Amino acid sequence: MEIMATGGAVGSGALGYLAGRKKNDAEVDKIAAETDKITAEAEVVRAEAIIAPFRALIAAYETQSHADRERIDELVAEVHELREEVKALRKALDARRPGH
Repeated sequence: MEIMATGGAVGSGALGYLAGRKKNDAEVDKIAAETDKITAEAEVVRAEAIIAPFRALIAAYETQSHADRERIDELVAEVHELREEVKALRKALDARRPGH
């Protein structure tokens, strides 16, 4: 009977060992997955830190480009007005000249 009891204890110990090992493996896998997640999040933060200044530059260039476009449109309109004014002045000058 003692042999059976000893065999049962050894078998029970082996099963306990295997169950503990599977639990440890699962915990290691869980920790590895959490580490991978944290690493990925850190990479996103690092990428955002690199990209943020470029986004700011692009926004500033877009704002400046819009302002420049508005100024160009204003200047083009002014040129058209000045051309019309020159035409009117030439007509007035021609009308004052003798023989016209």
